[in-house]
Amino acid sequence: MAFANPLPWWVFVLVTAAAAGLSWHAYRRFADWPARRYPLSALRFVILMAIVVVLMRPVARLSGADARDTVIPILVDTATGRIPGWRWIRINTARRCLPSMRCRWDLPTSDVIAKS
Repeated sequence: MAFANPLPWWVFVLVTAAAAGLSWHAYRRFADWPARRYPLSALRFVILMAIVVVLMRPVARLSGADARDTVIPILVDTATGRIPGWRWIRINTARRCLPSMRCRWDLPTSDVIAKS
């Protein structure tokens, strides 16, 4: 796993310290027993750090072998309207576009399946 918006290590240390300080400060005057105050502070810290991790946008990296099995569907509107033969013009246009798309995105093979 990697992050789309990674923080430098020193910023991450500052954010972690700020989250810990904020979590402690939120419950420092809580009039209940420490056995209840400490878990609430820890829970707040965990939630703040989860927010930081989500804002860093974690992404999963796929290997090239997994990307080869990807199917890219292309929807072609085959409504004829009032022009006879318009359905086949649109499908043939999609077929002509496939070779350029295959080169651009390194697609192995592709075909247009016409369904009525």
